[in-house]
Amino acid sequence: MPTIIEMGVAVQERIDAALLAAPSDAVALVDDRGPLRYGDLRELVAERAAGLDLGAPGIVVLQGPPSVDWVVTYLALLHDRHVPLLAGPNAGALVRTWSPLAAIEVVDGGAQVTHLGGPRPELHPDLALLLSTSGSTGSPKLVRLSHRNLVANARAIAEALGLGPADRGITSLPLQYCFGLSVLHSHLAVGASVAVTGASVVDPCFAAALRDHRVTNLAGVPHSFEMLEVAGPERLATGSLRLLCQAGGRLDAEARRRWRERAASWGAELAVMYGQTEATARMAVLPPA
Repeated sequence: MPTIIEMGVAVQERIDAALLAAPSDAVALVDDRGPLRYGDLRELVAERAAGLDLGAPGIVVLQGPPSVDWVVTYLALLHDRHVPLLAGPNAGALVRTWSPLAAIEVVDGGAQVTHLGGPRPELHPDLALLLSTSGSTGSPKLVRLSHRNLVANARAIAEALGLGPADRGITSLPLQYCFGLSVLHSHLAVGASVAVTGASVVDPCFAAALRDHRVTNLAGVPHSFEMLEVAGPERLATGSLRLLCQAGGRLDAEARRRWRERAASWGAELAVMYGQTEATARMAVLPPA
Protein backbone atom coordinates (compact mmCIF):
# COMPACT_ATOMS: atom_id res chain seq x y z
CA MET A 1 0.00 0.00 0.00
CA PRO A 2 1.53 3.35 -0.99
CA THR A 3 2.51 5.81 1.72
CA ILE A 4 2.05 9.56 1.24
CA ILE A 5 3.91 12.19 3.25
CA GLU A 6 1.75 15.19 4.20
CA MET A 7 2.76 17.83 6.76
CA GLY A 8 5.63 15.56 7.78
CA VAL A 9 3.24 12.73 8.68
CA ALA A 10 3.16 9.38 6.88
CA VAL A 11 -0.34 8.76 5.51
CA GLN A 12 -1.50 5.52 3.95
CA GLU A 13 -3.61 5.47 0.79
CA ARG A 14 -6.47 7.98 0.75
CA ILE A 15 -10.02 6.66 0.63
CA ASP A 16 -11.02 8.85 -2.35
CA ALA A 17 -8.13 7.46 -4.40
CA ALA A 18 -9.00 3.89 -3.37
CA LEU A 19 -12.63 4.34 -4.45
CA LEU A 20 -11.77 5.82 -7.86
CA ALA A 21 -9.01 3.46 -8.96
CA ALA A 22 -10.99 1.14 -11.25
CA PRO A 23 -10.58 1.17 -15.06
CA SER A 24 -12.20 4.16 -16.75
CA ASP A 25 -14.69 2.10 -18.76
CA ALA A 26 -16.03 0.14 -15.77
CA VAL A 27 -19.44 1.18 -14.41
CA ALA A 28 -19.23 2.85 -10.98
CA LEU A 29 -22.76 4.13 -10.34
CA VAL A 30 -26.12 3.68 -12.01
CA ASP A 31 -29.45 5.42 -11.51
CA ASP A 32 -32.58 6.03 -13.57
CA ARG A 33 -30.53 8.22 -15.92
CA GLY A 34 -28.24 5.33 -16.79
CA PRO A 35 -24.70 4.19 -15.90
CA LEU A 36 -21.81 6.42 -14.84
CA ARG A 37 -18.38 4.97 -15.55
CA TYR A 38 -15.33 5.41 -13.32
CA GLY A 39 -13.57 7.68 -15.81
CA ASP A 40 -16.59 9.99 -15.97
CA LEU A 41 -16.98 9.86 -12.19
CA ARG A 42 -13.37 10.99 -11.74
CA GLU A 43 -14.02 13.94 -14.07
CA LEU A 44 -17.23 14.91 -12.26
CA VAL A 45 -15.46 14.77 -8.89
CA ALA A 46 -12.70 17.10 -10.11
CA GLU A 47 -15.27 19.48 -11.62
CA ARG A 48 -17.38 19.52 -8.45
CA ALA A 49 -14.31 20.13 -6.28
CA ALA A 50 -13.36 23.13 -8.42
CA GLY A 51 -16.94 24.42 -8.40
CA LEU A 52 -17.34 24.25 -4.63
CA ASP A 53 -14.33 26.55 -4.21
CA LEU A 54 -14.22 26.19 -0.42
CA GLY A 55 -10.59 27.19 -0.03
CA ALA A 56 -8.27 25.67 2.55
CA PRO A 57 -9.33 22.32 4.07
CA GLY A 58 -11.87 22.37 6.86
CA ILE A 59 -14.89 20.55 8.29
CA VAL A 60 -17.91 20.59 5.94
CA VAL A 61 -21.38 19.30 6.82
CA LEU A 62 -22.85 17.17 4.01
CA GLN A 63 -26.58 16.40 3.88
CA GLY A 64 -29.06 14.98 1.42
CA PRO A 65 -30.69 11.72 0.35
CA PRO A 66 -28.74 9.14 -1.64
CA SER A 67 -28.04 10.32 -5.19
CA VAL A 68 -25.24 10.29 -7.73
CA ASP A 69 -24.73 13.99 -6.99
CA TRP A 70 -24.35 13.24 -3.28
CA VAL A 71 -21.63 10.68 -4.04
CA VAL A 72 -19.87 13.10 -6.40
CA THR A 73 -19.97 15.87 -3.76
CA TYR A 74 -18.73 13.53 -1.02
CA LEU A 75 -15.78 12.41 -3.13
CA ALA A 76 -15.09 16.01 -4.19
CA LEU A 77 -14.77 17.10 -0.55
CA LEU A 78 -12.33 14.25 0.13
CA HIS A 79 -10.46 15.10 -3.08
CA ASP A 80 -9.84 18.64 -1.80
CA ARG A 81 -8.74 17.43 1.67
CA HIS A 82 -11.90 18.63 3.40
CA VAL A 83 -13.37 16.50 6.20
CA PRO A 84 -17.04 15.69 5.52
CA LEU A 85 -19.27 15.67 8.58
CA LEU A 86 -22.09 13.40 7.46
CA ALA A 87 -25.34 14.51 9.02
CA GLY A 88 -29.00 13.61 8.86
CA PRO A 89 -31.87 16.09 8.49
CA ASN A 90 -31.42 17.59 11.99
CA ALA A 91 -27.85 18.83 11.84
CA GLY A 92 -28.36 22.02 13.85
CA ALA A 93 -26.74 20.75 17.06
CA LEU A 94 -23.71 19.46 15.15
CA VAL A 95 -23.28 22.80 13.41
CA ARG A 96 -23.44 24.66 16.72
CA THR A 97 -20.96 22.29 18.36
CA TRP A 98 -18.38 21.89 15.60
CA SER A 99 -18.53 25.28 13.82
CA PRO A 100 -17.88 23.88 10.32
CA LEU A 101 -16.70 26.21 7.60
CA ALA A 102 -19.66 25.29 5.37
CA ALA A 103 -22.77 23.13 5.06
CA ILE A 104 -23.76 21.49 1.79
CA GLU A 105 -27.19 20.09 1.01
CA VAL A 106 -27.40 18.02 -2.16
CA VAL A 107 -30.85 18.39 -3.71
CA ASP A 108 -32.37 18.31 -7.19
CA GLY A 109 -29.15 17.52 -9.00
CA GLY A 110 -27.01 20.20 -7.39
CA ALA A 111 -25.12 21.16 -4.25
CA GLN A 112 -26.40 24.12 -2.21
CA VAL A 113 -23.49 25.57 -0.25
CA THR A 114 -24.00 27.68 2.88
CA HIS A 115 -20.80 29.32 4.10
CA LEU A 116 -20.79 29.32 7.90
CA GLY A 117 -17.48 31.04 8.54
CA GLY A 118 -16.19 28.38 10.89
CA PRO A 119 -12.52 28.13 11.78
CA ARG A 120 -9.99 26.27 9.66
CA PRO A 121 -7.97 24.36 12.25
CA GLU A 122 -4.93 22.42 11.15
CA LEU A 123 -6.41 19.00 10.41
CA HIS A 124 -4.47 15.78 10.81
CA PRO A 125 -3.63 14.64 7.27
CA ASP A 126 -5.07 11.15 7.86
CA LEU A 127 -8.41 12.48 9.16
CA ALA A 128 -10.99 11.64 6.50
CA LEU A 129 -14.46 11.77 7.97
CA LEU A 130 -16.66 12.67 10.94
CA LEU A 131 -19.55 10.25 11.35
CA SER A 132 -22.25 10.16 14.01
CA THR A 133 -22.90 7.11 16.17
CA SER A 134 -26.43 5.75 16.38
CA GLY A 135 -26.85 6.85 19.99
CA SER A 136 -28.08 3.39 20.99
CA THR A 137 -26.10 3.53 24.25
CA GLY A 138 -26.54 7.24 24.92
CA SER A 139 -26.57 10.51 23.01
CA PRO A 140 -25.05 10.37 19.50
CA LYS A 141 -21.38 11.32 19.27
CA LEU A 142 -19.09 12.06 16.36
CA VAL A 143 -16.40 9.54 15.52
CA ARG A 144 -13.17 10.57 13.80
CA LEU A 145 -12.31 8.13 11.02
CA SER A 146 -9.01 8.08 9.17
CA HIS A 147 -8.26 7.29 5.55
CA ARG A 148 -6.47 4.18 6.80
CA ASN A 149 -9.59 3.11 8.73
CA LEU A 150 -11.86 3.55 5.73
CA VAL A 151 -9.62 1.88 3.15
CA ALA A 152 -8.88 -1.12 5.38
CA ASN A 153 -12.55 -1.56 6.32
CA ALA A 154 -13.80 -1.31 2.74
CA ARG A 155 -11.34 -3.91 1.53
CA ALA A 156 -11.91 -6.22 4.50
CA ILE A 157 -15.68 -6.21 3.91
CA ALA A 158 -15.16 -6.87 0.20
CA GLU A 159 -12.84 -9.77 0.97
CA ALA A 160 -15.15 -11.28 3.61
CA LEU A 161 -18.15 -11.16 1.25
CA GLY A 162 -16.25 -12.12 -1.89
CA LEU A 163 -17.10 -8.88 -3.69
CA GLY A 164 -15.62 -8.32 -7.13
CA PRO A 165 -16.04 -6.13 -10.22
CA ALA A 166 -19.15 -8.04 -11.34
CA ASP A 167 -21.07 -7.16 -8.16
CA ARG A 168 -23.60 -4.38 -7.84
CA GLY A 169 -24.91 -3.02 -4.55
CA ILE A 170 -27.77 -0.58 -3.97
CA THR A 171 -28.32 2.37 -1.61
CA SER A 172 -30.90 0.66 0.59
CA LEU A 173 -29.71 2.65 3.64
CA PRO A 174 -28.82 6.32 4.23
CA LEU A 175 -25.27 7.20 3.19
CA GLN A 176 -24.84 9.22 6.41
CA TYR A 177 -25.14 5.91 8.30
CA CYS A 178 -21.92 3.91 8.63
CA PHE A 179 -23.56 0.71 7.34
CA GLY A 180 -24.97 2.47 4.28
CA LEU A 181 -21.69 4.26 3.56
CA SER A 182 -19.77 1.00 3.88
CA VAL A 183 -21.88 -0.48 1.07
CA LEU A 184 -20.69 2.32 -1.22
CA HIS A 185 -17.07 2.03 -0.05
CA SER A 186 -16.79 -1.77 -0.22
CA HIS A 187 -18.15 -1.94 -3.76
CA LEU A 188 -16.17 0.93 -5.28
CA ALA A 189 -12.98 -0.27 -3.55
CA VAL A 190 -12.99 -3.41 -5.73
CA GLY A 191 -14.19 -1.80 -8.95
CA ALA A 192 -17.78 -2.97 -8.49
CA SER A 193 -20.81 -0.71 -8.95
CA VAL A 194 -23.69 0.69 -6.91
CA ALA A 195 -27.25 1.42 -7.98
CA VAL A 196 -28.24 4.75 -6.43
CA THR A 197 -31.79 5.44 -5.30
CA GLY A 198 -33.41 7.38 -2.48
CA ALA A 199 -36.47 5.11 -2.47
CA SER A 200 -37.50 3.03 0.54
CA VAL A 201 -37.00 -0.73 0.28
CA VAL A 202 -40.80 -1.15 0.07
CA ASP A 203 -41.28 1.51 -2.62
CA PRO A 204 -42.16 0.06 -6.05
CA CYS A 205 -39.39 2.27 -7.45
CA PHE A 206 -36.87 0.38 -5.30
CA ALA A 207 -38.10 -2.97 -6.60
CA ALA A 208 -37.81 -1.62 -10.14
CA ALA A 209 -34.24 -0.47 -9.47
CA LEU A 210 -33.32 -3.92 -8.11
CA ARG A 211 -34.68 -5.56 -11.24
CA ASP A 212 -33.69 -3.04 -13.92
CA HIS A 213 -30.13 -2.49 -12.64
CA ARG A 214 -29.48 -6.20 -12.00
CA VAL A 215 -28.48 -5.62 -8.37
CA THR A 216 -26.56 -8.55 -6.86
CA ASN A 217 -26.18 -7.45 -3.22
CA LEU A 218 -28.77 -5.97 -0.85
CA ALA A 219 -27.97 -4.68 2.65
CA GLY A 220 -30.53 -4.06 5.36
CA VAL A 221 -31.10 -3.52 9.07
CA PRO A 222 -33.71 -5.60 10.94
CA HIS A 223 -36.41 -3.00 10.19
CA SER A 224 -35.63 -3.28 6.47
CA PHE A 225 -36.31 -7.00 6.56
CA GLU A 226 -39.43 -6.52 8.71
CA MET A 227 -40.84 -4.07 6.14
CA LEU A 228 -40.01 -6.45 3.29
CA GLU A 229 -41.82 -9.27 5.13
CA VAL A 230 -44.99 -7.15 5.15
CA ALA A 231 -44.63 -5.69 1.65
CA GLY A 232 -43.82 -9.03 0.04
CA PRO A 233 -40.34 -10.53 -0.02
CA GLU A 234 -40.93 -11.97 -3.49
CA ARG A 235 -40.00 -8.54 -4.90
CA LEU A 236 -36.39 -9.56 -4.23
CA ALA A 237 -36.64 -12.59 -6.53
CA THR A 238 -35.11 -10.75 -9.48
CA GLY A 239 -32.81 -13.48 -10.76
CA SER A 240 -29.69 -11.38 -10.19
CA LEU A 241 -29.57 -11.17 -6.38
CA ARG A 242 -26.82 -13.34 -4.89
CA LEU A 243 -26.29 -11.87 -1.40
CA LEU A 244 -28.37 -10.39 1.42
CA CYS A 245 -26.41 -8.65 4.20
CA GLN A 246 -28.03 -7.97 7.57
CA ALA A 247 -26.50 -5.78 10.29
CA GLY A 248 -27.50 -2.80 12.43
CA GLY A 249 -29.15 -4.82 15.20
CA ARG A 250 -30.25 -8.34 16.03
CA LEU A 251 -32.56 -10.16 13.65
CA ASP A 252 -34.32 -12.90 15.62
CA ALA A 253 -33.47 -16.52 14.91
CA GLU A 254 -36.79 -17.37 13.26
CA ALA A 255 -36.54 -14.38 10.91
CA ARG A 256 -32.99 -15.36 10.04
CA ARG A 257 -34.16 -18.88 9.20
CA ARG A 258 -36.95 -17.57 6.95
CA TRP A 259 -34.65 -15.19 5.10
CA ARG A 260 -31.97 -17.86 4.64
CA GLU A 261 -34.55 -20.20 3.14
CA ARG A 262 -35.95 -17.50 0.87
CA ALA A 263 -32.49 -16.44 -0.25
CA ALA A 264 -31.58 -20.04 -1.04
CA SER A 265 -34.74 -20.43 -3.15
CA TRP A 266 -33.58 -17.43 -5.20
CA GLY A 267 -30.03 -18.73 -5.56
CA ALA A 268 -28.76 -16.22 -2.98
CA GLU A 269 -27.28 -16.30 0.53
CA LEU A 270 -27.75 -14.37 3.78
CA ALA A 271 -24.70 -12.97 5.59
CA VAL A 272 -25.35 -11.72 9.14
CA MET A 273 -22.90 -9.01 10.16
CA TYR A 274 -22.04 -6.76 13.10
CA GLY A 275 -20.52 -3.30 13.11
CA GLN A 276 -19.89 -0.11 15.05
CA THR A 277 -19.30 3.42 13.84
CA GLU A 278 -16.30 3.55 16.18
CA ALA A 279 -14.77 0.64 14.24
CA THR A 280 -15.55 2.35 10.89
CA ALA A 281 -18.50 0.08 9.98
CA ARG A 282 -19.08 -3.65 9.65
CA MET A 283 -16.36 -5.61 11.41
CA ALA A 284 -17.65 -9.17 11.89
CA VAL A 285 -19.60 -11.61 9.76
CA LEU A 286 -21.38 -14.90 10.29
CA PRO A 287 -20.72 -16.40 6.86
CA PRO A 288 -23.67 -17.74 4.88
CA ALA A 289 -24.48 -21.30 5.96
